Amino acid sequence: MWNQHQLHGLSHNWRVISLNIRGHGELSILDNGYYDLFDGYYPGRMVFTDQPPPVSAKLDWLVEHIVTHDCLLSDLPVLTKFYLDALGAETDEAWAPLVARLFSPKNPPDEQLHFASEIVELPRRHAADSFYNHCSLDWCDVIKMIRLPTLVVGAEESIFASKSKVWTADQIPDAEVEIFPADERVAHLMCYENPTKFNAPVSAFLS
Repeated sequence: MWNQHQLHGLSHNWRVISLNIRGHGELSILDNGYYDLFDGYYPGRMVFTDQPPPVSAKLDWLVEHIVTHDCLLSDLPVLTKFYLDALGAETDEAWAPLVARLFSPKNPPDEQLHFASEIVELPRRHAADSFYNHCSLDWCDVIKMIRLPTLVVGAEESIFASKSKVWTADQIPDAEVEIFPADERVAHLMCYENPTKFNAPVSAFLS
């Protein structure tokens, strides 16, 4: 669902593999992740699409660390509330406000409601655990070990500030960074919301 535009927009020149988020929509529900799908395959290039190094701040981090990485969830109580909100959102309408934060202000509400309806298909416990796991991970040390050609993409209208993408690119030798300016209908779900804008720098990077 998230990457359907990349399957059509990039597959004429490159092999595109889209990993569906298990349990969402009509997909089967499994307790494990995606690692079993790769079977020893390693990429030649990497594209980071609007992902901060950590979503949540660690308990012992100073304010300067939180500001540097632009942690969306600043402490444990905020992470706990996010988890409980995901656990309690049982309808499309309840999920819509959470989904809206991932899109630009110009995105139509009915499209956000459609995304919410797909997420609601996943049982609440699985959804909450998935978000909690994602928000608890800290990739700072891993990012510093990357030595592949890398493109880091962000957007000024994203829920995650662009400075965290700049930090990521600074840790990887010769990494490129693309930050979309405001008012271009590009936010966190840029690959879906504005595939033309998103696919252009990705295509140039892969070429």
